[in-house]
Amino acid sequence: MEYCYDKRLIDINSTINLSHKHKVILWLWKKCGTSHMSKIMNNFDFKFYMVENNNFILLEDNIVQKHYCNLFHGHEDYKLLTAVRNPYSRFFSEYTFNRDPEEFIDNEINKEKFKSLIYRSIVHSDFYPNDCIDFSERVPDYVVRVENLYEDYSKIPFIVESDYYKSGELKKMTTQKINVSNKDEFLWKKFYTQEIADIVYYRMLRYFEMFGYDKDSWKK
Repeated sequence: MEYCYDKRLIDINSTINLSHKHKVILWLWKKCGTSHMSKIMNNFDFKFYMVENNNFILLEDNIVQKHYCNLFHGHEDYKLLTAVRNPYSRFFSEYTFNRDPEEFIDNEINKEKFKSLIYRSIVHSDFYPNDCIDFSERVPDYVVRVENLYEDYSKIPFIVESDYYKSGELKKMTTQKINVSNKDEFLWKKFYTQEIADIVYYRMLRYFEMFGYDKDSWKK
């Protein structure tokens, strides 16, 4: 079923992906495997809503990959599920996604451009002013790390109880790659220096600690 609405008139800060059936809100910070997660979670009755005057207005009958982490009055009655990723690899993924395709990965100029991205994103900006970063308003009840997909999905009750999980389809899906922006994305460690790593780590200290990411993982 298609829903007709003027996207220009929608306040993105009033929209949210959630499942009323499972009473779960879904937060998708970009470059955290959100295409993959969306495909999986569309099996669990998640839809895209606008919240207006405490009413849920259905906009899409499936997940929309919006990367704002919004809440609403009464969110405490829902569990919160969020996608997370090692911040070091996440920022490099953003760099590879946005870089000029004619650049070469081993060119020293590229390393400088990556450093510039970190400075623009973290040092010289408000750095994604939404709660996907610090979780100051709400701590997730369920977390799915890009690095531990099947293990983390297997900790979520409504997923484990589903036929999708019991049939083995979810396990099969977690072995597949979706929307990998660039093969160079897997070479992220060599682009970090202590200076760049420290900028990321100390800005995202809470994120590292909450989700068990190692401060020195860029070295290993």
